[in-house]
Amino acid sequence: MDDDAAKRFRARKNRLNRIRDEAKAPDVPTPPNGVVNILDSESDSDRVAQLAAAQESHYAFDLELSVSDAEVAACLDELRGRVSAREFDDLMEGAKQQVLDALIKPFGLAKILFQDHDGGNVTTIHNMKQGLKPANKTHKYDDEARDVYVKYKTSKCMDDYKKSRINVHGKIQDTYTGKFLDEIEDRVETDHVYPLKTFHLNGGFMLNDQRKADFASDRENFAVTKREINRSKLDQELAGFEAKTVQKKTASNKNRFDMDGRRTRAAAERGSQTAQKHKPTVGEKATFYGKEIVSTGASEATSMGVQQAIGLLLHELASGLIAEARDFFKQWRGGSLGGGVLQDLRERFQRIGSRLVRRWDVAFKAFVEGSISGFVSNLVTFVINTFLTTFRRVVRIIREGTLSLLRAFKLLLFPPKGMTRREAAHEASKIFAAGLAVAAGLGIEEFVSKSLLAVAPFIAPFADMIAVVVVGILTGIGSAILVYLLDRIDFFGVVESRRHALVMADLSQLAADHLAEAEEYMRVFDLPDIPPSTA
Repeated sequence: MDDDAAKRFRARKNRLNRIRDEAKAPDVPTPPNGVVNILDSESDSDRVAQLAAAQESHYAFDLELSVSDAEVAACLDELRGRVSAREFDDLMEGAKQQVLDALIKPFGLAKILFQDHDGGNVTTIHNMKQGLKPANKTHKYDDEARDVYVKYKTSKCMDDYKKSRINVHGKIQDTYTGKFLDEIEDRVETDHVYPLKTFHLNGGFMLNDQRKADFASDRENFAVTKREINRSKLDQELAGFEAKTVQKKTASNKNRFDMDGRRTRAAAERGSQTAQKHKPTVGEKATFYGKEIVSTGASEATSMGVQQAIGLLLHELASGLIAEARDFFKQWRGGSLGGGVLQDLRERFQRIGSRLVRRWDVAFKAFVEGSISGFVSNLVTFVINTFLTTFRRVVRIIREGTLSLLRAFKLLLFPPKGMTRREAAHEASKIFAAGLAVAAGLGIEEFVSKSLLAVAPFIAPFADMIAVVVVGILTGIGSAILVYLLDRIDFFGVVESRRHALVMADLSQLAADHLAEAEEYMRVFDLPDIPPSTA
């Protein structure tokens, strides 16, 4: 209670005391000609006693102002109960909003705006060596890509190399076996010791057509051998080809073709050195990756920005529709719709539209925030994929998780005006927890879909949709529960301070209500010489 309230209370107390001390029975005016009759009449002592008792009772202001500890505790418990009830209502409202947000954004719009696949959006050497499908189809090694390597001068160089290996007796020594072969009879061919495919997967896809052809036509990577070996080896590395056992055969290729290990090791070393010479330099790799990151990052940024902006507007639309529908049916059941149903619905949709228009600035901020998150998440995914392979679901988790992290860091580094660092840390922890819930939901979505198919195969056409709805609801509820638990744990002591402030606010309001009620009640006893209350 502040000083002004204390002053008002003391003034009222003094007023009550004076009223009690100065109270007297009101004079009863009588006509002058009736005074003698009144004086001669017999008094009603019982009536006088009743009036005196009633007067004394009416003007008795014996107030008990002391308050026991038990009463204080009971009052505070009641106020804390009100705060807890509001917190529970906030939990339910938060769960509803989280469910809407999850269904609309990570489990809804994301499936439309993003075409995620294993390995992320940038083709990396690591993923190519792991046999993953490249992010860009132009980086794939197929017949078209092989033609790029050999379409210029490679064939002529290979023929010239084979002719140069013919000795004076018209024989060619097989590079892999050491045997002398007849060019025509043994159908001798020129082989790339270090396979073009291996070179391509180890960074060749980054090079231009001329650089690829330079490697394919380098004589240091050539070997002459009979066609049977060359056609069996194809795009296999020499060491792996030697050790491989063909189906239904018990002998390895090395034994089948009587290959000389000393010669093959020397050839493999020569081919590896040649490939190393032609592989992209550090600068070329940096240029390639830089262009890919900028290109794919811009695409991811745009998609993520659109997801956040449209998601926010759809969230507002859904919330507005739910609120208006609830109020419409309430008014309709009560028979209080004015102007007819169509007119009422028109006004409601106009309100919703106006609400969306007023949110354009917030939607733009969401677009910017999402764009930054999309670019950063694309960069993070690329960095991870230079060492490890991220599967498509992990890519989605990284994208949504990056958004949560950026929001949390933004709140920590630039808290809104009036928010303390401790409050910012508490709110940031809740943002991060909600992000973890979304990541968990994305992780189990496929499992839920497959489980539904196992239980009810007939729902196959709708399994993914059902899984999205189920997991979206669970994710939203899980996010709300995590936020509620963080409030209960209260690592930073923010919630306890907030509850104390709410209880004190309710207590002050309760005191003000009682004072206002007392002031209204005491107005009839206001004395001329006592200044009126300023409350």
